Order: sequence, then C-alpha cells, then structure tokens
Amino acid sequence: MNGHTQEEAATALGTIPLKVRWWSINSHVPDPEDYEGLMAYLDVDLYVLKGLILQSQMCHVQRRLRGMSA
Repeated sequence: MNGHTQEEAATALGTIPLKVRWWSINSHVPDPEDYEGLMAYLDVDLYVLKGLILQSQMCHVQRRLRGMSA
C-alpha cells in the first residue's frame, strides 16, 4: 500500500479502512465508484486496474476451490 497503513490508504483513496482491508486480502473487489481513487493511488489506467481486479477475483476463486477439495 505504498508504505501506508490501511487507514492512511483509505484516506488517500476517499474510502473506509475496512474496504482497503477487504481488497488487500482479496475477499472483496472494488466497486466502480472506487475506481478513480484506486487508479490515482496506484498510478494505473482503467485497463490495468480491471486486470488487477480480475486477478484478485481469480485468486479468490482458487482459494475457495482448494477449500472445497480439502
């Protein structure tokens, strides 16, 4: 998180720390209203941000599938 705490990152993103925590552990994906802040914070465009979100979703699904097969 660019060396920031979750609280600092949330302030910079214009959101709440809980959302930042969810995103950091891949348990939730950002809502479209969070995209602008995330793009600015991460210094990426929408295409890259959506790729990161997709990657996060894929990791989440893989963890769930592994948990089901255990």
